[in-house]
Amino acid sequence: MSTPGRSLPPDSFFKRSTFLSCILTGTVQRSQTSLRMVQEITGQVFSEP
Repeated sequence: MSTPGRSLPPDSFFKRSTFLSCILTGTVQRSQTSLRMVQEITGQVFSEP
């Protein structure tokens, strides 16, 4: 009933979703580490007299 061009096979959809989730988790971890670095740098700058 569904058009063959529009619907994706379940396995490819699963691969794509896991790929996107991996990218999202990697980006979140990277942003968290960079945020921590920025906090440390600004903390050192502001703590200096």
